[in-house]
Amino acid sequence: MEIPCRPWNNPERFQLAETPCPHFKRNQSSCGASFSDMPVQRARKRLYCLSERHDSCPLYLCHLLRNSQSRNAGPSLQEYSSK
Repeated sequence: MEIPCRPWNNPERFQLAETPCPHFKRNQSSCGASFSDMPVQRARKRLYCLSERHDSCPLYLCHLLRNSQSRNAGPSLQEYSSK
């Protein structure tokens, strides 16, 4: 039984997305979603940075979590630390 080929894991079928990751710095080949603008490895670039799957990238998801507001109705960390 042959496993169907998926475009994100087959480089021959890979096509550049119309909208690459907004945090990918093409001229530096680095990730703006990381704290250190780390260089992007070729496999990660192909899977996430240059495809529409960038919303599945671990660095992109961490960036979203770091910059999102908490929906927790409980006291904040600052309120706990002041006690």
